[in-house]
Amino acid sequence: MHASSTRPVTREQRVAALFGSIIVSCQAGPESPLNDPTIIAALAQSAAMGGASGFRVDGPANVRAVRAVSDLPIIGINKVDRTGFEMRITSTEKDASEVVDAGADFVALDGTQRERPFGEKLGEIVATLHDRNVVVMADISTADEARYAADCGVDIVATTLAGYTPYTQHYDKGEPAFSLLAEIASLPVTVFVEGRIWTPEHVSHFRTGCKGRNYRLGNHRAAVYNPPVHCCGGCECAAMTAINNYFDDARVRLTELASTQTKAIEKVAHLGADAIALKRPIHIFDSGHLISHEFIDRTGALAAYTALTFSGALSRGNPWVNSERHPADVSGEASARLLIRWVIEQGTLQPGDPLIISSVSGTSAAVVELARQSREYGLTVIALTAIDFSSTLDPIHSSHSRLFENADIVLDNQAPYGDAALGVAGVEAKVAAWSGVSGALLMWAVTVGIVEQCAARGIQPTIYSSYNLPGGGAKYESARRIYESSGQ
Repeated sequence: MHASSTRPVTREQRVAALFGSIIVSCQAGPESPLNDPTIIAALAQSAAMGGASGFRVDGPANVRAVRAVSDLPIIGINKVDRTGFEMRITSTEKDASEVVDAGADFVALDGTQRERPFGEKLGEIVATLHDRNVVVMADISTADEARYAADCGVDIVATTLAGYTPYTQHYDKGEPAFSLLAEIASLPVTVFVEGRIWTPEHVSHFRTGCKGRNYRLGNHRAAVYNPPVHCCGGCECAAMTAINNYFDDARVRLTELASTQTKAIEKVAHLGADAIALKRPIHIFDSGHLISHEFIDRTGALAAYTALTFSGALSRGNPWVNSERHPADVSGEASARLLIRWVIEQGTLQPGDPLIISSVSGTSAAVVELARQSREYGLTVIALTAIDFSSTLDPIHSSHSRLFENADIVLDNQAPYGDAALGVAGVEAKVAAWSGVSGALLMWAVTVGIVEQCAARGIQPTIYSSYNLPGGGAKYESARRIYESSGQ
């Protein structure tokens, strides 16, 4: 993510924008020959060339130097040793303000319950930083500390200090703190596992090689940091191409999709099989760019899939009218309400039918109104949307709700903030929208599940074969006639 007119502005949006990205720790100890702001900045640039989407940087001088060469997000820390205190990672409000003033848009604080210098309180520092719209991360070492930090209002908790406080020496400092991550995954904040990613085995759930990768556990994501800067020079991190990065990222995302969405897929498949058994269509409304095209009259797809398309467009041929006269309701909700009521009155949608509504953001008045009226009319609504992304966006509908909040079942395509998932070195915008790939995969999984359940009930659902095979045209027309007569 680079600074631009579309850069996320709320704290929630900035946290969401890190999902699916690589954060590199660019630091060097006081004894290291790399401990120079110019070198740290160069290391950050090298990490960005290797695909990093942000950095963790120590000290205002280094933060300032990195900010001068990069617009990527910076998680700033300020390590200060003070006699009589164990805390050293950004332990005071002054420490935090120094890195914010230098250009950090995230700040990591010591989130333990140890004594803080000058009698300051974690919650008070968090509140001050929030007043400046700064995202606050708490570095913790135990589950109790994570809960305490969450209660203090931090946006993120990170396992940074596990093994580095006197009472957590039992942690293996050669291994990531995955056990602590499992303990705190249910907290109502974003959870990061940080550091000690030394081997390919450590990142087998994230990426191959020495790269860090966003990790999902339960309902929270945990960004994994790369090892310190000595790993980010001429190693595999820097050598990876954008194409390799894309396939790496896709493999991880697909694995995550399978592990988190299977139950929802099975529920939708059961509904679909019920619909076919009862000779009902399975309606698909797609506000996006793929689903209604990929599954309607498609090889390997069900004849029962029915595209729901409608329009309330008004043609204005007069240029003066077009420029001077505007809708009374700019949100479009009033018009959508009338239009969707008209759609329902046409008889295509009937009580008991399943309706799949696909919208990545899920915020438009028309999409929400369609879901609400359809449920009121007795349809079962399945939302294909991006829950985390949608949650960061302001609702447009007067109900102050989004699509996923108006559905009976939600298929979460897990698109990241803004949908585009991949950063390419030297390019400001992220590329490669994820929702199309994941949406199609979820729908094909649903299709497979419907067919399997139909077969278990002794039903042979009509499935289209390729028109381009020898005799394909005749087989296709035959399938259409079979479905028209059987309804299955």
